[in-house]
Amino acid sequence: MKLFGRLAVVAVAALSVSGCVFDLSGDEPKAKVRAVDACPPRDEANWAKMQAVLETNKARDGFKVTESGLQYKVVQAGTGTRHPTWASIVQVHYRGSLADGTLFDENKASEPPAEFEAGGVIKGWQEALLMMREGDKWQLVIPSGLAYGCKGKGTKIKADQVLQFDIELLKIK
Repeated sequence: MKLFGRLAVVAVAALSVSGCVFDLSGDEPKAKVRAVDACPPRDEANWAKMQAVLETNKARDGFKVTESGLQYKVVQAGTGTRHPTWASIVQVHYRGSLADGTLFDENKASEPPAEFEAGGVIKGWQEALLMMREGDKWQLVIPSGLAYGCKGKGTKIKADQVLQFDIELLKIK
């Protein structure tokens, strides 16, 4: 042990005497790009339409709104007692559509359930899954800020789109 301590002191002293100094001050500063800066100009007409969808939906019977703006309705309460955590693997059936009803993704009840980590999906899903119990069926209306935001996703989900989902939480692993 004493030998190792002496070697470390000798090594540090040797670096000091040799003039070996790590100076990173000459490196070029890296440009900082914030997500807001990277967004394309907002389509104001579409934004207004999406805000109107959210406002109208708030008044629908049975819908609740969380602090983040997620809107949900419990269609069927499950019999499970546990809630998923961020790290839980969940099995679900779901249907995703745009505000106009256009279907963009679906996992049918006749197919094997989709399986993924609860913390590995869009923020709106994360928030909802953490509140759900096994067997729950919920309807979600997710503002763009809790989904794909100002950039959208693929060809079907445009920037600032409100997304609607029907989710059935089948199992928490």
